[in-house]
Amino acid sequence: MPINLQVRWGRILLLINLCLFSFAVLLNMWALRGWNSFGNKELLQASNSHHRDPLGYYPLLDVATYGPMRFDAELRGKSIFKGPPSELLDNAWSKLVNQPMILVDNEALQSFDPTSKPSKGVDGHYYATVEVYHQLHCLDIIRKFIWRNHYQHVDTFMDPPQMVWEHVDHCIDLLRQVLMCNGDIGLIFYTDVGKEQPIARVSTTHMCRNFSQITEWVNGHDSELGVFAEV
Repeated sequence: MPINLQVRWGRILLLINLCLFSFAVLLNMWALRGWNSFGNKELLQASNSHHRDPLGYYPLLDVATYGPMRFDAELRGKSIFKGPPSELLDNAWSKLVNQPMILVDNEALQSFDPTSKPSKGVDGHYYATVEVYHQLHCLDIIRKFIWRNHYQHVDTFMDPPQMVWEHVDHCIDLLRQVLMCNGDIGLIFYTDVGKEQPIARVSTTHMCRNFSQITEWVNGHDSELGVFAEV
């Protein structure tokens, strides 16, 4: 082969090798960048998973399990919690509402109520009430307000009339927020009664927390300071 032709082929092969080398370098750089991005993403997710999650500080989160419960909500249905004032009725509501305060650590306090206001406590733990009992207390106040002529001896109703109205109004608005917060997405269907307005079938099945488990846990963690119904 002539020398000029050998030189020409040598240059072509060198150019091809340079191109292949450059392509390999670019490919490795792209792969390395992708690996770093993937690694950063994994680290970011891992880091985010350790961010403070308020749900992780709910003392009852793993205690009160969910399960199906059918509501007994018929208009004329009987219930221990319905009807005009009676000793039996009042005892039922009292057992439902009057539950003890508990003591929680500072971590729980900061998760739920990060405030500069002083919190009542003892030995680095702070008094608290599980929300559901405050909400039930409010419902009980509204119930008693309807029958307030019978419940004039209740402390709440011995306040000046304006304060009584403010307390009841507070309770109504609190329960509005509770209902909206929990936003029940179940469906109510209607019984066809011909030309008349259909009748709602309101006794339906819901997924509910086990209320007995909540009450049992709260009583097992009694702060022994006394009941905390009046919020």
